[in-house]
Amino acid sequence: MNVNFGPTMTLAAYQQAQATALPQTGNAATNSMTVLGLALAGMLFGGVGLKKQRN
Repeated sequence: MNVNFGPTMTLAAYQQAQATALPQTGNAATNSMTVLGLALAGMLFGGVGLKKQRN
């Protein structure tokens, strides 16, 4: 049985591809900060409407 894993890459070509690739940084931190910010904004604006109204 012959298994084909697709095109192969030489070591030099792999190193060149790694050198030119941009680093993937900050994705997880951005997502968690977005969730935290939305939760805080919801608590802030939600709490404003809960004041007891006087007649």
